[in-house]
Amino acid sequence: MGGKRRPQGKTRAARAAADGKEERFWRLLFDTESGDPVKLTSVLKEGATARLTAVGEVHFRQERKLAATGKLEDQGFGFPGGFVLNENYGFGEKALFFFFNDDEIAPHFMGPTLVEIPYAEIRDLIRPGFPL
Repeated sequence: MGGKRRPQGKTRAARAAADGKEERFWRLLFDTESGDPVKLTSVLKEGATARLTAVGEVHFRQERKLAATGKLEDQGFGFPGGFVLNENYGFGEKALFFFFNDDEIAPHFMGPTLVEIPYAEIRDLIRPGFPL
């Protein structure tokens, strides 16, 4: 896993989302040595997914200007079993980001959502030796 490259800064789709433009975005990360897809579970320490999800939900609610508590479904978001992070993630210079396309978790008119989780908050969840 030592040869991975990560995007620097926000992606084109993230900038488009911030500008209110419609654009679908999927991120595929590959290990440059093996060619295998990089799964989030291979980046995180064992058992860290639940904590990352909890931190991610805090940032999701902040990004969407939602109350810290309450059902997301009541706010129009489709997380019937509770908040989950998707596999559409990437590595920025200072944060791990997740991009939820419009229609993925909410009606189209609500638009896409970019969730940025600063490495400073989750560094202890990342496997030792993973290049950030």
